[in-house]
Amino acid sequence: MNGFLLCAALLVLGMAVGSQAISCSNPESLKGNWVIGVDGKECVALVKEKCSGMRQYSTHSWRRGKHVRSNCGSIPRWTAIATFLDGTKYRGHAAIFESCAPDGIWVYDQWNTAKVDRRKIRYGNSKPNYNGDNFYVIEL
Repeated sequence: MNGFLLCAALLVLGMAVGSQAISCSNPESLKGNWVIGVDGKECVALVKEKCSGMRQYSTHSWRRGKHVRSNCGSIPRWTAIATFLDGTKYRGHAAIFESCAPDGIWVYDQWNTAKVDRRKIRYGNSKPNYNGDNFYVIEL
């Protein structure tokens, strides 16, 4: 019986830990620079290198968490976020969340032709990767 209770407690703890937002270091000092990692200068390199425990996970391990726009007030500043255009698996763009605005979300991001910067990703953008409506908290 004690073994069963221990297993049940560990399962519940694992579910709680796995569903928490992934915190990132403050990216403000990185503006104008590249963050280069195993993924080169891509957007995921910034997230993997600057967010807690992300480096060892491939994007195939990322899962869709809370919808950013719908939960803006409860998502901590400097949280790892991404688009999950295929449903629950990552596809698209990754960034570090800063805050919400009435017309979009403020993030720090980079991509292979743009160095780290603070950008507003507007809601309703016709490009799915850069539409603030399509961002979710990354979970592992």
